[in-house]
Amino acid sequence: MLSQPRQGHVSVVLHEPIPVAGETRKTLCAAAEAAIHEGFEG
Repeated sequence: MLSQPRQGHVSVVLHEPIPVAGETRKTLCAAAEAAIHEGFEG
């Protein structure tokens, strides 16, 4: 064997539900992106 296979890991981060009533696609996308970034920082 020339090399060992690399083993990784997966992290699942759950965030609070995002309210969708009255939101446009753009504002919903921005809210989802903010929740994702907050999950990485927090």
